[in-house]
Amino acid sequence: MWISIRLPAKLGFPFTPSLLSGGGKPLWFDKLTTNGFPYFWVLQEVYYLILTLGDDIFIANFNGDILKKDMRLYRLSDLYDNNNHPIYIETLTNEEGYPTALVNHELKEIVPFHRYDDIFVLNANYFEVKNKRLNQDEAMPIDDDRYGIIDNQGRLIFEPDYQIDKTYHGKVMADYYILKNKHHAGVIDKNMNVLLPFDFDDIYLPDMPFFIVKKDDKVVLYQYDKAMTGFDYQKIEFITPTLWAVQKDDKWALINEQNKPLTKFIYDDMDGLKYGMIPVLRQGKWGVLDEHYQEIIAPVHDGLWILDNGAIGVSKSSDGYHKYGLVDKKGVALTQIEFDDLSSFGATTIRVAKQIGDKQYYGLLDTTGKEIFPVKYDFITQSNGAVEEMHLNDETITINKAGKILANR
Repeated sequence: MWISIRLPAKLGFPFTPSLLSGGGKPLWFDKLTTNGFPYFWVLQEVYYLILTLGDDIFIANFNGDILKKDMRLYRLSDLYDNNNHPIYIETLTNEEGYPTALVNHELKEIVPFHRYDDIFVLNANYFEVKNKRLNQDEAMPIDDDRYGIIDNQGRLIFEPDYQIDKTYHGKVMADYYILKNKHHAGVIDKNMNVLLPFDFDDIYLPDMPFFIVKKDDKVVLYQYDKAMTGFDYQKIEFITPTLWAVQKDDKWALINEQNKPLTKFIYDDMDGLKYGMIPVLRQGKWGVLDEHYQEIIAPVHDGLWILDNGAIGVSKSSDGYHKYGLVDKKGVALTQIEFDDLSSFGATTIRVAKQIGDKQYYGLLDTTGKEIFPVKYDFITQSNGAVEEMHLNDETITINKAGKILANR
């Protein structure tokens, strides 16, 4: 809770205003002097107040006593020790690098200043600590930061010799952590129990509950602590929780989460799933697989990608130059491959461009390739989320997402 106050004379400053809580009740009293004294900002931290005046920071109690100067307290709402007392990260504000310590509810040090370079909250019971590398590890820069883990009593659980990667399911943080250094990698849960042993060269997370684990230049897919594949593949790429791209002998194929092959190992590259389609590269040309893993567009295009509105763009290369066009989901041409630029422009429109002389001009198509506005405009820009603007010399035309003219000026 932040409240604005004037500093009491009891704290040893040459003015004597009173401090009030957020509800207007006095925390302590002193005579008020004349107006015009500077205000403090106060952070109430259950047991303590953090006072600031200019560049000075103080920790005070509710009796009006200054306890510490040039220090700041930080605490998340769920940080408690085993006796249900709050735990704080205390920061020195008058030293370079702002050293941190871990202190209890009486401001007594659990972990002293300068033991670690920094302390961070990992979860409700554990803290991440940082140290710069002190050894000559050729695989890592000498100034590369390394991290360890301590508990809420300051006991060291993992030496500060790791990178610690948090895990996520979508955008939500999960209760697992990947620890890795030059020599090995493993996975632990929020209570420091080992999920995957530190026997692997590397581990990375496409999305919980899956881990891709590397050892001796081969990879395996795990679901939590269960291996879903053997060490059969060079690479594994996440597409969906039930669909994975795997590389073997430099060729790609699709498998499901049970390691069942869905295609043959005939592709040189694969993109992600978008609008039920997966672009694939075979013998230097791009095509498309559908959601049933069948080739609906043969690999005949120099370039192919799925636009943000679901349209399919293709390209043709000649002497280092590229031309672009549209095809449908059967590979049938919707336009000539004649544009110098092509991009989605809203849910139902596509902006195209042609180079004429030394200048580029723009027009709009719908997703079927039908022309909405010819390629003659100086530029077309989005003015906000609902409309676009097209400019032709001094004329500005405002249109909606469907290409309908709303205004001319």
